[in-house]
Amino acid sequence: REAWSVYENPAIYYVASEPLDNAETSLAQAIARSQKVAVKAPERRQTKAFAYTDFGPASAVTSEEYVEDADAHLITFANNVRLNFKQTSFDTGSINIRVRVGHGFMSMPKKDEGLRRLGLNVLNASGVAEHTADDLSSLFAGRRVAAITRTRVDNDAFEILGSTDADDLSAQLNLMTAKVAAPAFREEIAEQHFRKMRAWYPTHEAAPKSVADKYIPRLIRSGDKRYGYDDLESFVSPTLAQVRNWIGPELANGPIEITVVGDVEKDTVVAEIARTFGALPTRDERKSDFGELADLEFPSGDTAPTRFYHKGSDEQALVYVYWPAPDASDPADAYRMRVLRSVLRNRLTAELREAMGATYSPGVGAFSNRIFKGYGYLVARVTAKPEDANKVRAGILRVARQMVESGVEPDEFERAFRPLVEDLDSTLQNNSYWLSVLGDAQSGAFGLQRFRSQAPTYDAMNPKEIGALARDLFGGNEQNVSYFILPSPDNKVAGKGRVTAANLDTERRNGSDQ
Repeated sequence: REAWSVYENPAIYYVASEPLDNAETSLAQAIARSQKVAVKAPERRQTKAFAYTDFGPASAVTSEEYVEDADAHLITFANNVRLNFKQTSFDTGSINIRVRVGHGFMSMPKKDEGLRRLGLNVLNASGVAEHTADDLSSLFAGRRVAAITRTRVDNDAFEILGSTDADDLSAQLNLMTAKVAAPAFREEIAEQHFRKMRAWYPTHEAAPKSVADKYIPRLIRSGDKRYGYDDLESFVSPTLAQVRNWIGPELANGPIEITVVGDVEKDTVVAEIARTFGALPTRDERKSDFGELADLEFPSGDTAPTRFYHKGSDEQALVYVYWPAPDASDPADAYRMRVLRSVLRNRLTAELREAMGATYSPGVGAFSNRIFKGYGYLVARVTAKPEDANKVRAGILRVARQMVESGVEPDEFERAFRPLVEDLDSTLQNNSYWLSVLGDAQSGAFGLQRFRSQAPTYDAMNPKEIGALARDLFGGNEQNVSYFILPSPDNKVAGKGRVTAANLDTERRNGSDQ
């Protein structure tokens, strides 16, 4: 009452998609009507106690292995739940937990981004069967108890993430187990999601990056429709029944692998996992073979960029150039690629800023995933003025050709290499790093393989090795593909007139310079 008493004549800021007739009068009348409505305090809600504290008889430990080089314990329970544990003191009092369940993105029956986003939002915001998300906020207010659920693109599990301390570990694991044992799929959360999608979709055309996110992920995988997205209908057509049918069986039966890293005793964690996740019905022991779902293909190289259009700033364009790169089958390649990325970024910065006189800041990224054999890529990305797009692309390709011809000089190798190895010690003192290393320690051990290859790979690395990798990647112009995201000409609708995989050949046959 005291705070609001000074606002006898409030300023009203009104925003709408359509003009309001007699705006000042209409708003004043609406306020006057509102002031005549009596108000009362909201009724105090009675939140019942958390319903999920007993999941059945605790499970027995059937096997345990100590991994000396990672100082970690790999434990299996009688119901096939797996626990990977590492005690640390990096962050005093903190315990980080990651639960991987089922097959995530790779198990989607309908391969589109609309279903993935609906599933992610419903699973994350619906709370659990007996408690809404608001209930959970009230129940655990003031405590380190919360759980975030995600279903990332290219992930072969649903992940539940949490961070807690020793005092709240029991409650934290109760909540995370309830997310698996008693998931909620609330209709009101789905409706909220659809409203957000309807509001968001028309705005994506105003941001060059959003236009890129719509089209490029699909094209760089030769048209695989699990990636990128389509029109608004693709976001609002998935149903809650489809989400239940997809996620429900995965949570009920899928493999469970839990990683706990932090300041807590092993016996405490084992006992808590045994009485929570260990008390669930027996889980699938092995992950499924994804078969052709794990097949991705880099598109054929092209001498001309594919163009898309946005409705944002007339002064902004994005230039992307992609090359096929090693897959994740050799863990050492990830570290070689890091150094090559740094060398390429440094060279591009010199080319664009010094040779071309532009203040552009290039970015260089790479992708590989152990799920997808034979697929990976390296990408250079530059935000540029639209009139410079062709010149920037030519500069990127010129730098790539120079690396093929001249290799990597010792001094530029050192500039790229030294910051990476100097950061290793701090990385090893990080709970999140060990969550990643140990996350699949009993279902593939790719994280452990990368950890073990890191030091020997860096110790043996030299300029000739990185130069040879550059020659493999950039060895021929026919290997690369490129994309321009440009301002829509003459204020046209974003994307109109774009050249896509479907009409690219037709455009060229008709003499298009796209």
